Parts: sequence; C-alpha cells; structure tokens
Amino acid sequence: MALLASSDWRVAVAIAEIGYANPFLPERIELEQEALGKSFTHSQPFLQYRPDCSVSDMFPNAPALRQRSEQLLEKMRGKLIAHEPATERELEVYENLAIYQLYARYMSTTLDLPAVRFRNRPEDDILNCYDAFAGDYHWFLELPEKRLPSNLDRDVIFAGLFQVERAFFHIFRHIVGASMPAARLRAAIWQSIFTHDMRRYLSALHRFMGDIPTLITGPSGTGKELVAQSIAYSRFFEFDSKNRRFVTNYADCFVGLNLTAISPTLIESELFGHAKGAFTDAKTERRGYLDESECPRWGTVFLDEIGDLDAQLQVKLLRVLQSREFQRVGDSTPRKFVGKIIAATNRDLAAEMEAGRFREDFYYRLCADRIETPSLRVQLQESPEDIANFVRFIATRQLPELPEEASRLTDEVVIWVSKNLGKDYAWPGNIRELEQCVRSIMIRGNYVPSGRKTPTEQAPVARFLKSVEDGDFSRDELLSAYFSLVYSRSGSYRAAGRRLGVDWRTVKEIVDSDLAREFAE
Repeated sequence: MALLASSDWRVAVAIAEIGYANPFLPERIELEQEALGKSFTHSQPFLQYRPDCSVSDMFPNAPALRQRSEQLLEKMRGKLIAHEPATERELEVYENLAIYQLYARYMSTTLDLPAVRFRNRPEDDILNCYDAFAGDYHWFLELPEKRLPSNLDRDVIFAGLFQVERAFFHIFRHIVGASMPAARLRAAIWQSIFTHDMRRYLSALHRFMGDIPTLITGPSGTGKELVAQSIAYSRFFEFDSKNRRFVTNYADCFVGLNLTAISPTLIESELFGHAKGAFTDAKTERRGYLDESECPRWGTVFLDEIGDLDAQLQVKLLRVLQSREFQRVGDSTPRKFVGKIIAATNRDLAAEMEAGRFREDFYYRLCADRIETPSLRVQLQESPEDIANFVRFIATRQLPELPEEASRLTDEVVIWVSKNLGKDYAWPGNIRELEQCVRSIMIRGNYVPSGRKTPTEQAPVARFLKSVEDGDFSRDELLSAYFSLVYSRSGSYRAAGRRLGVDWRTVKEIVDSDLAREFAE
C-alpha cells in the first residue's frame, strides 16, 4: 500500500524537486505550479532583486508550499512510524520533502540587509535557531528502525542551510538587472556553487568544489569580481555543533589580485611567497597568497586579468591546478595549495592561444567551470528600464548609510542620462563607466563620456535627433532646426551658408526666425 494517494504523491514529488532546483531557472516556477495547481500565484518568470521588492514578493508561493509539505510529511511520517512498507523511491521523496521543510522553516529573510551588515552580523543570528533545527531534524529524519536513502548528516544540512542563505543574498545583491542575460548569469553562478545536481552536491561534492577552478570571461567593467565574490562568499563552510560555530568567518576568505597591477617580477613572490635571501630585497621570508596560512581550505584567491599572465608563470600556476603544489621563490620545499582559484579575463583566450600567448594546457585546466558576464549594453537593449536598477545599486554602494540620499541621487542620474545620453548610448565602459557617471553627476552635476562632446555642446544635437526620431517636426520646423544646428557648429552665417549650399542671408533669415529660437530654447 502506498504512503500517499496518487494526487498527494504528485504534489509531494514536485515540492521535493523544488528543494533541489536551480531557483534562478524557470523549472522552479514550473514545479511550484505543478505542486499548487489552482492555488498557484503567478509571479515574475525568473528571480531578480529590486530594492523595493520584499522576499515575500519574490516567493509568493512559499507559504502555501510550506503548509502543503507539512501536511504531506505528517501523513508519510505517521505511516512510516506505524511500520507500513515503503519503497526506496517513497523514502527518497520523504527525505527530500523533509529537507525542503527544514529549509523553509529556517531560511533567513535577510535579503534587505546592507551587504556589509550581512557579512559582519553576529553568528548568534544564525546559530540561535540550531536547537529548534536539530529537534525538527530528529523528528523528521531520525525515524525509529528506518534508514533513509541518503542519511544526510544533521550538521551538513544545517551548514547547507547557511550556504543557501548566503548564495541567495550575494547573487541577488551582486547581480542586478531584470534582463534575460542577467537572469542567465544568476543561474550560472548558482550552478557554479552547487553544480547542476544539488543532491550529489549535498551528499558528496560540497567537500571538493574548491578543487575545481572557475574561469570568468567577459568585457572589461562587467562585474567579474562581483561574480567571483558571489561564488567565494557562498562556499560550503563546515559547522561544528559541539562548539556551536562555523569553521571560520566566511567574509575573511576572499583575496582579490589584479595581476596587471603587480609588477611582473613581483607576481611570483606575491602568489607563492619567497625564502629569505631569494633575491636582493628578500631580507625575510614571505608567505604568498596561495600558502595554506593565507588561503585555507575554505578560502578563495581571485586572479583578475589572467589572460595577461606571463607564459612562465602560466606554467607554475598550471602545476598548482594539476597537483595542488607549489614552491616558494628560492625554496625547493613543496607546499600544498588547499583553497579555490577563480580567474577572470576580458581577453579572447581562443585568439590568445592561437597567437601562442596563452597555453592551451593552462586554459583547459581553467575552463571546466566557466561563466561569461554580459555587457551593460546587451542587458539594457533587452531591458532599458534596468538603468534605474543599476544606478540605484551603485548609488546605494556609494552612500550606504544614506538610503534617502541614494534614492535622490538615483533619480537625478536616471533623468540626466535619459536627457543627455539617451537610451541608445552604448556604455563602452560597462558597469565601471556607469559607476563613474554616477560619481561625476554626484560631484559635478554632469558626465562627459570619453570622446564625446560636453553635455552643453551635445544637448541641441540630442534634442534634434530625438525630435527627428519621434517625428515631431513639421517641414518648416525641421528646416529651421537643421539650419540652426549647422550655424551653431559653423560659427558664422557665411560659413554655415557654404556648408548648406545657400546664401548666407538665407541662413540668417531662417536662424533668426521664431521657429529657430524655439528650437534653441
């Protein structure tokens, strides 16, 4: 006899799958709809963070799913306690449903905290629910005379709860935007952290993901370091229930190095360290960033601009990736690297390999887990209204303690950009350029992109082109506006007449007309 009726069974399977689905992909929504049927509340097709959006807005079906899973668990648990026979598949669904329920009960809703406060909050915020969690774990998963398929350790599940919470927070807070490219990026980061098979990750892989490097590619200024931080801050950190603490404060486990900002002669010493007397200025020994004391097993070293790395150092880093071993400069003692490497570049590595500047064997050691960041232009082409979300993200980081002022700055920048740059501006510098735009407007009230005229010079052009695009001009208005524009660029009626192929007096008559003055205003 089955533990659940067929209709309840379908719901139980769907909810159990939700717990292991990538929350940033459409499959989560499909499973929620399958589980709730007519009770399903439609929401946005993929998760995105907006400052004005609460957790309940993003997960409108969560309360109904939690209530339904509680009901199904109690039914199944009652029959299992009564020693009714159950198939391996039924036990598996029961176990997954129980884990979903644990996460639903104890998952924090702190997505609205500033990032610094989230990273530095007291551990008590997390640990104060451990006793209740342990009690629920015992109730649902430690059944008398019944061994569940995975038999997952209680502290691993609790540590996983904290990991999922961190992953949600940092992906939401670091990756802004409502476009499909932004949604795909969030999903790719989640997969980089938990793999595509979260069951396998939770049962085995969580201990070994640090052995696999991650390569982030994409145009300069697209937030590759933010992607790296999202992954590094979301790694699995073991929980010691005896001493009621995690192995470390995760906020201290990320080191970022821009390889182009370090002298080529010093990069090797910075990464691997050096022995005393290894070179002229080596008066004492130095531990490098790859040393276990600097980067422990749960630590992450981010190597930005890896595509510019010298060929000799590529060989030495290749050894680290292959054998997890390195030597300090001037020392023959092998040392172990136990952390994780994340590398990033804006270069076309295929072209670099073809040109012989980037080693193929090094690339193939880096590329098993690869993420590509989209340009700002691509994101805004699909979702133009996202400019406000990006500006708000930057303004909030610029003024973290002044939310109202950050909001006012956001409005000011969005209006300025719309009026002076327009929706089709390409943002060649990507997010980094937008950051400078926000700061420039905050300080000077305007922004001058590289290679463009000042806002004062370009405003008439922008107005003219916009009016042409919108079809606002009559024939006479178009002629007056165009003559006025050429006159403003030529400096005199005669010069404008030569450019336009008409007598200078005709130019003067049109430029001095009421229609032309309206355009100038």
